Amino acid sequence: HDGEFRWIQDDGSPRYDSQGNFLGYIGHCLDITELKRAEEELQRFFRLMPDLVCIASTNGHFLKINPAWQATIGYTEQEILSTPFLDFIHSDDRDATMKEVARQVAGGATTQFINRYRCKDGSYKWFEWRATPAVDKTLLFAAARDITERKRAEKEIQILAHAVETT
Repeated sequence: HDGEFRWIQDDGSPRYDSQGNFLGYIGHCLDITELKRAEEELQRFFRLMPDLVCIASTNGHFLKINPAWQATIGYTEQEILSTPFLDFIHSDDRDATMKEVARQVAGGATTQFINRYRCKDGSYKWFEWRATPAVDKTLLFAAARDITERKRAEKEIQILAHAVETT
């Protein structure tokens, strides 16, 4: 009545008389406008995050990623969503990553871990993860920070420290 559009979820079934003539529908409608607004706000927030944010299934696929993924590893959203996440993980880090996923699903604890992800140009970036399972343990909610520069600096410090020790 005030010109505002509303989201309505309706469910109904056709009804017929004894001769098979259509009488109409019987059902119900539910105003889900507030739910849709909350979803839209969550989407805005998800896109705003500078870190890599994702929702993944515990069987090994990304279900949702934010734009930081594309900017960081160079693959398109479709390429990332259609590829098992283990395919991006450095071969030396795969077992530890899957053990971490299993630990989270079994224990349900929020955790932090590090692994390397392959970029589209063939290079690898180091990610520091924080993840937690959904209540039903079929999904993981995770955020990763690119710590590649920190890892390079740590390696340089080790090389310098070793050089000083040997002189």
